[in-house]
Amino acid sequence: MIGASLYATPIKYYDDESKPAQSAALVEKLVTQDHITLILGPYSSDNTIAAAAITSKLGAVMMADEGVAKVIWTSGNKGVVGPIMYDYQYMYPVVDALLAKRTGIKTVVMLHADDSFSVGVAEGAAAYMKSKGLQVVGNFQYPSATTDVSSIIAQARPLNADVMMSSGHIEDAILITRQAKQNGLNFKALAFTVAPPTPDYLKALGRDAEYVIGPAPWLPQVNFTDPYFGNTQKFVEAFKAQRGYVPDYHVGDAAEGVELLVQGMVKAGSTDPGKVSAAFLNTTYATIAGFVHFDNNWHEDNQLGAAIQIQNGQPVPIWPAKYLTNLKFPMPTWSQR
Repeated sequence: MIGASLYATPIKYYDDESKPAQSAALVEKLVTQDHITLILGPYSSDNTIAAAAITSKLGAVMMADEGVAKVIWTSGNKGVVGPIMYDYQYMYPVVDALLAKRTGIKTVVMLHADDSFSVGVAEGAAAYMKSKGLQVVGNFQYPSATTDVSSIIAQARPLNADVMMSSGHIEDAILITRQAKQNGLNFKALAFTVAPPTPDYLKALGRDAEYVIGPAPWLPQVNFTDPYFGNTQKFVEAFKAQRGYVPDYHVGDAAEGVELLVQGMVKAGSTDPGKVSAAFLNTTYATIAGFVHFDNNWHEDNQLGAAIQIQNGQPVPIWPAKYLTNLKFPMPTWSQR
């Protein structure tokens, strides 16, 4: 119910084929030809950057729950709603967990792809680790969609870092894990963005995924009350019953985005994009991720994220601090498995 009206909610969508220019063109089509002004945004920061410029120009509202590059909100865009932590903050929970465990780590080598999200994560992680007294002894960039990182692994080997952290996507993490094993490159901890909580990473690597760590903006183990699913666990169980697996954070973020957009319409009492946009300024909503507070630039300012580790083929929470006892450290060498 929006105001005094009851709306059916058919969803129209197009496939942007993971191409930013196509995201921009299709979002423009949605607004100007299909007359849809409340948009669920695309996946990836690069695509969201392109789409946000269009929705902002055309006065539409876009829920950006799968694009987190900070530049989206520092470029003058309006009505782009960001319920998820910024890219530069993604690795903070991994660093926090490793330091809180008193692991004694001192050195880190970083790898990252050249897309906006991966670069933002790497820059933020490097600065954060420096502030915590850790030394980044190597920082290597590789092209997105690369099929070989053996030269980077060769450069990383003599650095003898305690930890390797990599910011990229699922295919990158699978490749790096495989080539680290093939080349006998060992670390006390190995961490990737995006991939570890996903079924695709676990299916591709099997036991080679064990002990790998990753950030997770949302955890399926939490339980918060919300107005649409009832609470987080009801959502998780309903999704599992329908899809056959526990949702990872990509699913949780997407569901959170949908319920937030509906809550914005309810608060606005309207589907008018100007009114819905205003409903996301300096306000708080209850979601399956907990209470999300938005600042005066349509972005959350109270989300801290979490971290998981693959154990026995499942993502196990290791951060926030109440989960720290779950962390297994150091990871055994490849030859010890």
